[in-house]
Amino acid sequence: MRQIPTILALLVALGAGATEPKKEKSAPHPSLAPVEDVAGLPRVLLIGDSISMGYTLPVRNLLAGKANVHRIPTNGGPTSKGIAINNLNACVTPVLGTLQKPKDVHFTEEGSAFLAKKVAAEIETALLKRKE
Repeated sequence: MRQIPTILALLVALGAGATEPKKEKSAPHPSLAPVEDVAGLPRVLLIGDSISMGYTLPVRNLLAGKANVHRIPTNGGPTSKGIAINNLNACVTPVLGTLQKPKDVHFTEEGSAFLAKKVAAEIETALLKRKE
């Protein structure tokens, strides 16, 4: 009879040391992938959070042939971690209801496209000023 508790304790001890199978890492967001520069084009670096990750690829597409658009290789987190360098809220606020899902803080695909156009336009304006 004493063997059953000993065997049970041994099984529990062996089970406690068992490790769970390693979880596979999910693929990184496509916006975080490095890009190869096109020679002769200016370089632009986007720094931002998950919202900027949503508009990075459309900005790259909108500025294809005009600029090499890079971004930091991670989610930069909230603006409170850094310094705000623009005011996207001013252009987003008037159309916020159509850009966001109700009771949700994540932008829809249309919202990201809207932001991409605004960001790309600001970058193009800045690039033109550099040429002057």
